[in-house]
Amino acid sequence: MKRLFATPARAAISAVCITVFVFLAAGVIFIAAVTRGIISGGREITLERAKEIALSDAGLTESDAVFTKTKQEMERGISVYEIEFYAGNTEYEYEINGKAGTIYSKSKESFTSSSDEILPDQQF
Repeated sequence: MKRLFATPARAAISAVCITVFVFLAAGVIFIAAVTRGIISGGREITLERAKEIALSDAGLTESDAVFTKTKQEMERGISVYEIEFYAGNTEYEYEINGKAGTIYSKSKESFTSSSDEILPDQQF
């Protein structure tokens, strides 16, 4: 360590290298946070975007679905959209992160067409 700062030239070069390393490390941490949705610049996705995410994940279009619940809530300080809809004889439920647009949870239940008997839950 003493060698790094033995002369003024070495001290200057060492300080520049340490500064560059710190900025690179901070940049990598920032990029990782943005990628994971921790930092989003304060903008939230819209309800319409949350519906699009759920429909896309289910492999459906808006004309295929009948929405029964679309609401935004705060859970542990994070905005979450709750989206529920039917398509045919299947009910879909989604929780979507309001900042990152990622899916927290999803489930679907299928009903028989002759009765309202619920078939076993399916995680998809």
